[in-house]
Amino acid sequence: MNKKLLIFLLIIFTFSAAAAFAQEEDEYFEEVYGLGDQTFTITAGLFHPLFYSTPGFEFVDDNLTMGGAGSLSWNAFINSKVSLGGEFGGIFAFSPNDRILYMMPLTFKVSYYFRNYPFEFPVYLGGGFSFNSISDAFHLDPILKPGASVFWNFNPEWAFGFNMVYWWVPQIYTGNGQVPASNTRFGSFLETSLSALFRF
Repeated sequence: MNKKLLIFLLIIFTFSAAAAFAQEEDEYFEEVYGLGDQTFTITAGLFHPLFYSTPGFEFVDDNLTMGGAGSLSWNAFINSKVSLGGEFGGIFAFSPNDRILYMMPLTFKVSYYFRNYPFEFPVYLGGGFSFNSISDAFHLDPILKPGASVFWNFNPEWAFGFNMVYWWVPQIYTGNGQVPASNTRFGSFLETSLSALFRF
C-alpha cells in the first residue's frame, strides 16, 4: 500500500511540476496552434492498479497485476492554448486467478497547453464512460481521467511525448439488483504511456 500511495502522490507532484516549469514561455516561440487546428494522437504504455476505496474511505487492495494501455485521441483547438476532443482506449490487467480485466473508456477531453519551446506541457481532464468486463461480468461505469504530458516537437507536423494519467472509476451499486450496495467501490489507477502526435 505504501508503494501505491507513493505512486499516487507522484501523480500530484507531476501535475504541479509540469505547470510550474511551463509558466514562462520562450519569447521567441511562435504559436503552433490556431482556431480549427487539429491533432491525432496514438498512445501505448503501462497500466498500474493503485487501490480501491469504499464510500467510507476505506482502502481495499485491487488484486490486479500491472497491465497494458492504449488509446486513440482527436483534438481540435478553439484558440492557441485550449483544445476540445475525444479519446477511445482500453486496458487489460490480470486478477490473482488469471481472470482478465478489460476496461474500454470513451471520454470527452479538455486540454490546456503550456509551452517552453521545443516542449509543450498539456494538462487535461477527460470524462465519460468505461465499458468494463471480467470473465462473464460486464459493467458500464463513469470515469474521470485527469492527466499531464510532456511533448517534444520534432517538426511542425509531429511531436512525441510521455503521459501520466490518473483514472478514477466509480463502480456504484444501489442494492436493487443481485449485488449489494456495500460492494460499491471507487477504483484508482495510473497510466504511464508514450504518444506520437500528428498535427493537421
